[in-house]
Amino acid sequence: MSRKKTQPKKNVVPDPKFNSTIIPKLINNIMYDGKRGVAAKIVYDAIEKIKTKSKDEPINIFNEAINNIKPTVEVSGIQDGSKRQQSFRAVHYRFGSCIRHCNARNQPTHIRSQSRSGNNFSPVPA
Repeated sequence: MSRKKTQPKKNVVPDPKFNSTIIPKLINNIMYDGKRGVAAKIVYDAIEKIKTKSKDEPINIFNEAINNIKPTVEVSGIQDGSKRQQSFRAVHYRFGSCIRHCNARNQPTHIRSQSRSGNNFSPVPA
């Protein structure tokens, strides 16, 4: 058994503009080659576009969009003796799964196409 201590969970620092913990996670998932400033500019520009096009608060629209796209339940197989049964379980949301899903369908996300423009790359990592 390992003698190392378990690492404490890191608390996500809320975003200073909107006081949201989801926005820094999105920025971290968009970030490419450690370019946090570029990723933050992309996110904040997108939020500003939401602000100009709608009358509601942009953070509320952003949270509603996140809640609409995140999965709530998935089917998983459980083996009971010699038979396999399907059961439902709750799914926890991660931003990386959405980006991987878009890449798997060969649909470049708006974020990826801006940050890597001009480079020939495969959208799905090998």
